[in-house]
Amino acid sequence: MGSDPVRGFPSYGFLGALVIVVSEVGMLSHVEPFWSWHTPIAWTGYILLVDAVVLKRRARSWLHDARGEFAFVALVSIPLWLVFEWYNKYFIHNWHYINLPENLALRYVGYAWSFATIWPAIFETGDLIDGFRSRTKDNGQRTKLGGSADERDTRPFVLCPLSFVLVGIILLLWPIV
Repeated sequence: MGSDPVRGFPSYGFLGALVIVVSEVGMLSHVEPFWSWHTPIAWTGYILLVDAVVLKRRARSWLHDARGEFAFVALVSIPLWLVFEWYNKYFIHNWHYINLPENLALRYVGYAWSFATIWPAIFETGDLIDGFRSRTKDNGQRTKLGGSADERDTRPFVLCPLSFVLVGIILLLWPIV
């Protein structure tokens, strides 16, 4: 996907930047499909652009090295975001959607595409920030700013994954309680 990360910036990153710009201009000009589909189009462009930057900085990325994992995260993102939609509908009433397609099947495709971009964009952004928080030693090894890899692994705040799941369940139920 794109060019060799060692030599140049991946071509799909340029495509992602172009997609964002075209979608922004199209949406602001009320041009279809950008007027109705701006969110999934722009977020897809964002994911392509950020993944390319991550690949250039770290020589590895989701789209370049873990496409199956990326697809899984995108698919799981849909039901995870539906939880937020459910909370919004029944409890917080914090957002609503505008400019939706009249055709219900087309609207659901838009929802699925939009929701499928959320978690990948979050993880890509995390990788982007991590890529700028690290530096490359003379031997090519990347280390975090502010400490070596060994120091990072021994920091005191380490929780098991089950703890995160339990805390997540509690926080998910908290608004209902």
